[in-house]
Amino acid sequence: MKIALLGNCQLQQIGQFLMRISKEELEIVWYLPPFLMKNGAPLVDFYASLETADKIYCQFHDDAWGEFATLKLSKYFDLLTVPTLESPCSSPQINYLSIENEFNIYDIDYRILELYINGIDCSRVEKLYHDIHINGDLILEKTNEAIAKYRNRFLNGMLISDYSEMYKKSLIEFGPRIYHTHNHPSNVHLQWLSNVITGNANGKHYPIFKDLPEILVDTVPPVIGSGELNYIIKSRPVGLSVAAKIYYTIFESLPREKLLCDYEKSLYHSYTSGIN
Repeated sequence: MKIALLGNCQLQQIGQFLMRISKEELEIVWYLPPFLMKNGAPLVDFYASLETADKIYCQFHDDAWGEFATLKLSKYFDLLTVPTLESPCSSPQINYLSIENEFNIYDIDYRILELYINGIDCSRVEKLYHDIHINGDLILEKTNEAIAKYRNRFLNGMLISDYSEMYKKSLIEFGPRIYHTHNHPSNVHLQWLSNVITGNANGKHYPIFKDLPEILVDTVPPVIGSGELNYIIKSRPVGLSVAAKIYYTIFESLPREKLLCDYEKSLYHSYTSGIN
């Protein structure tokens, strides 16, 4: 059975680990995510690989992704769509910017951006980081919307599996830390997604993440309001003070009006009531 995986970092990691399975059982012919191909897509290799696949599993990409948009690719290939695992209540201060930076750091801390925009000196970030009110009711509302979205998309035939019960059960049992950031789930959830794919492909489950350290720990910020000072960037523990210096350096290299626009449109901004 030959399968192709086309999604975000979640399917990329699953593809890399499934490559260890015997090709007689399961052969991964593609797992490179669109975000790594947007600046010069290997279109010939990409289409040729998809053509060889018995099944193609994708996570939905909208029209902004051009040739990788799910609706566009579905004109040429039969696609099976799996859930894009997201948790709006997990590290809600972390998200992307609409513009790239020269340091190739994609996960941006909007709490630190908020302090930067408000003219707070970098040396005070560690002290002020947790001095903010989060609208718990709005986070709960967004989380319930996510659960309903997973369920409805499955019932409407848009997804091959329903993630809503798995997500809800994990939140009740372990809380928001089941994800490191809003789209970087723990290994348990990556394993669930892998099982969905391989179960559909050949009826088998492979415990590819068993006993492994957490995979998607590129960025792990403190829980806002906890007083924690731990911080991980690029999988390296740096602490909140150093994280502030890193982010301020990034912000200083980018147009202030772009930063302000992204901040005002951010989910984090809607969750907070400003600096106390």
